Amino acid sequence: LFRIEKRRKRLALSRSMWSYCCLTYSTYLIWFFCHSIGVTHAQQQQQQQQQGIYCIHCASPKLAIRQENLLHAMEQLMNLRQTFYPDHVEHKDCASLKNLSSGTFQQQHCHYPLCYSITFNDHSGGMPLVIRGCAESFLPPQPLKNHTKEYCRRIQENLDIVECVCPNSEYCGKSSGNVHPSS
Repeated sequence: LFRIEKRRKRLALSRSMWSYCCLTYSTYLIWFFCHSIGVTHAQQQQQQQQQGIYCIHCASPKLAIRQENLLHAMEQLMNLRQTFYPDHVEHKDCASLKNLSSGTFQQQHCHYPLCYSITFNDHSGGMPLVIRGCAESFLPPQPLKNHTKEYCRRIQENLDIVECVCPNSEYCGKSSGNVHPSS
């Protein structure tokens, strides 16, 4: 009887040890799986930040525009889109993109692979005012997911305001013959 009792205790102990080992091993596997996913995700984010999509980020000086109503329209549009005129990246060659290879233009890292430009054309003797950067800085993110090709559209006929969205490009072209009427 004593032997049987001893075997039962040993068997119970080995079962509990087995359960403990299985639980510990399962916990380790879960931890390892979660940890490896976390590391992979972190590495992926770091790689995206290193490679990333960059757009030329600049704005023509506001002094380029002489028409007060065009400046007012620009401010209203910026307010409507909950953004601002990026005076911290003013560049005299933003409209023409002269000396692009000189490295004097700033770049902006973008979440979506889309660059953007908006042009306020002053026909009263002033120069065009152009703002360039990531599309998500100017447009709501939801429609950006569907853009696959470059497009330009005139968003105001009388004041001649044109915006362009350009996928997988560092900047939108100086001018596009592909201007669509406002929609």
